Amino acid sequence: MGVVNWLNNKDNNFIADITPAEGLTLIITEEGFREEKTGEPTIKWFNAMGELSSVQPFQGRLSICRSKIYLIVDDIPHWSKHPSKEGRLKYRYADGDTIISDMLEIRDEKLVRTVNVVTDSMHFDRVIIVYKKVKQ
Repeated sequence: MGVVNWLNNKDNNFIADITPAEGLTLIITEEGFREEKTGEPTIKWFNAMGELSSVQPFQGRLSICRSKIYLIVDDIPHWSKHPSKEGRLKYRYADGDTIISDMLEIRDEKLVRTVNVVTDSMHFDRVIIVYKKVKQ
């Protein structure tokens, strides 16, 4: 249950400690989401294939489950499309070694993205990205 709890959790304590970065835009539409990158944003990043890398934008669909919104990547290998455990969360990526959940929520009128990563059931990472709304 420790792995599932980590993947399904968020941490409100670190919002005040987030280092400002620029260059990544998350665009949400009725069809799903896509990311656009300008420059080289300096954030910890797990790409669509679950690898720690420089920022590599991807796109996909949104999945709502128990009042949480999950990002689900398009074009991932068929072997990574695992069903969620106990229906409590949706995985963005799961290859047997690495599992990633990627969820969105609105906190204090800000869009907050929490990327939870577990590798080999022993290594736990969490990346929190707060997006600033851009007026169209």
